[in-house]
Amino acid sequence: MQHIAILLLLTCFAAFGVACSKESQQARLIERHRTAAEDGDIEAALFLAEMYLSGEEVQRDYPAAVKWYRIAAERGHIEAQYRLGTLYEIGEGVPQDHAEAARWYRSAAEQGNTTSQMWLAIAYHHGERGLPQDYSKA
Repeated sequence: MQHIAILLLLTCFAAFGVACSKESQQARLIERHRTAAEDGDIEAALFLAEMYLSGEEVQRDYPAAVKWYRIAAERGHIEAQYRLGTLYEIGEGVPQDHAEAARWYRSAAEQGNTTSQMWLAIAYHHGERGLPQDYSKA
């Protein structure tokens, strides 16, 4: 996430032509990406989700990460769908919900995400994680 620090610095230089405090840089970067995400930029939503999930440059905030992953996932971003499924599977930022995890894994798997495909195959094979045993789907 070193690229975030560089983006923070560049954001202040672009806005003011001078270096800003780290807090000011963070606020500008987050606001710029928030505006872009709200205007439909899927990559900006994913960027915010990953910032909040990692806790780098901002305080870790699982519910905020879920919010931005959901926005990107609902717009069809494969990686966001997979990560949202993972957060539902482990219960970070949302209540643990295997059915919801499977829904997001299935969306990502249908678009070719191999990790999601594997998760579903194992779950169907063993009849676990809220899915029935079904060898034809495994």
